[in-house]
Amino acid sequence: MQEEYIAFILFGIVFIAVGIAILISVALSGRKVHRECTERVTAHCVRITNEADVVERAVSIGNEGNLNFGIKAPVFEILYNGQAIELKPHVYSNVCDTQVGEAREILIDPKNPQNYYDPKERRANFTLVTVIPALGLIVFGIMFLCIPVLGI
Repeated sequence: MQEEYIAFILFGIVFIAVGIAILISVALSGRKVHRECTERVTAHCVRITNEADVVERAVSIGNEGNLNFGIKAPVFEILYNGQAIELKPHVYSNVCDTQVGEAREILIDPKNPQNYYDPKERRANFTLVTVIPALGLIVFGIMFLCIPVLGI
């Protein structure tokens, strides 16, 4: 095999390994959340966060030049052990289909109620943010591995 193809083979192996590692990491993380979040509770959306929450964070990291994010996220409140607990959002998006006042069943960690699993939120996040890019890396890795085989 010619030496110019070694880089393609290495890139192919690295891309495939990173893609598979991302998929495994997400699967294991999901298992951990399912193992810890065992108590089913009803959460009520008390507000939709606006850009102000994100702007404060952007300024704190020195990104005040890009303040028009247009992203939102639902903030839920649960009643657990007689105490009202506000749950901070995990995922921000420019699309938020949750309405204020909407009730949703979620799973919380009894030891740490701030750790919660919202099945509706996780499905969208899992597909868009992890699976599609990971599969893209695997496909590119396969393409890199095909270059030496095809002699391109």
